Amino acid sequence: MLESEARWFSERIKEIGYKNICPMCNIGSSTGPFMTEQQPWIYDHIFGPLQTTQCIVKHVDIKPGPGVDIVGDLSDHRFLKELSCYNFKSIFFSNVLEHLVEREIVCESLLSLIPVGGYIFVSCPRHYPYHPDPIDTMFRPDVNELSALFKGVKPLFAEIVKGGTLVTNEQSVAKRMRIIARMMMPFIRPHNWVRNLNYLLETYSATCVILQKIQSP
Repeated sequence: MLESEARWFSERIKEIGYKNICPMCNIGSSTGPFMTEQQPWIYDHIFGPLQTTQCIVKHVDIKPGPGVDIVGDLSDHRFLKELSCYNFKSIFFSNVLEHLVEREIVCESLLSLIPVGGYIFVSCPRHYPYHPDPIDTMFRPDVNELSALFKGVKPLFAEIVKGGTLVTNEQSVAKRMRIIARMMMPFIRPHNWVRNLNYLLETYSATCVILQKIQSP
């Protein structure tokens, strides 16, 4: 997640009101250290403020790890039934869709977890390098394409948020130096070098939308 992306969601959450979105389910959360150390702006701008309001947030991922509250696969109907027991009012679903093949099925499953009037906070890379986890389908939607994956909703907020480059988006100075060194050696894996060259100076961006469920399937 881009830092500007986290700030964007933070401001929109304040506008909606904390009490209207809790409890929240954070799907594809990754680990606690990822949110507090690798990309600390996720905690600082989104989940830290939610925690101070005593909002219940369940962090969900397909892989176990520190800070992951619930482990499971959204394609498993038994797991979906388990999640439905928490009566979530909102879903946070950031930068996951580009790693999925059956996007429409997953989006339908997410909508089933919240009531009419509930919210979905979703984002996806717009201008961003290839990053497999374990795959990257290169799904890079605009706001209309992203919103269209969810049926029976109304868009509340939508924007393509810009921020950072291949070098500046890295927190680690060592990683920044490795990127710069790598770009000085185009003869090593030239295909990857050309692909990353596009992101060396151009600004990253993410497509961010907030949707409210207005009808059940």
